[in-house]
Amino acid sequence: LATGRVRGNDRVQKLNVLAGTYYTLGDLGKTVSTTEQLIAARGGNGTADDLILLGQAQFQLKRYQAAAGTLEQAYPAARRAGKPLAVQVKLLETLNAAY
Repeated sequence: LATGRVRGNDRVQKLNVLAGTYYTLGDLGKTVSTTEQLIAARGGNGTADDLILLGQAQFQLKRYQAAAGTLEQAYPAARRAGKPLAVQVKLLETLNAAY
């Protein structure tokens, strides 16, 4: 990734795995930066999972204003993607806490 030679769908797939790995390891700063790169690699249109991951990491880093903005986008994306009701409720609870 650092060389710039990985492009297109391969780049998206690698960034997706990397962002999830950083989150699992608890490296929230790298989670945020990698997920932002992932969304940019998708042409600025993050998936519901991208937005949820980014919003959760921002919230856990106490970047509440950024988290609120991201989670406001994540909730309708999650509904469109057919995410379970429990996920949607958790998003709304986290969004409320971010305010």
